[in-house]
Amino acid sequence: MKFIIPREFSTEISISRKFYILDLLILIGAFILTVSLDFLVVPKLQPFYYAFSAIVWFYLVLKSSTNKGKRNYEAIYMQ
Repeated sequence: MKFIIPREFSTEISISRKFYILDLLILIGAFILTVSLDFLVVPKLQPFYYAFSAIVWFYLVLKSSTNKGKRNYEAIYMQ
């Protein structure tokens, strides 16, 4: 009797159904980058800068609708 042993597992550690550890790490890094670059933005526009940055980073972390199994940042990088 032969047993089939998979050579590689590709699982993602999840926090919730659609949110994974890697997503959290990317968002933390994005937050640090956003805060460290806020001195380049006029103080009156900083709330818009933070809101725009948050929307863009959350979009990039979502799963891609065009490339199954990839994130949006991976799909953009591939093109």
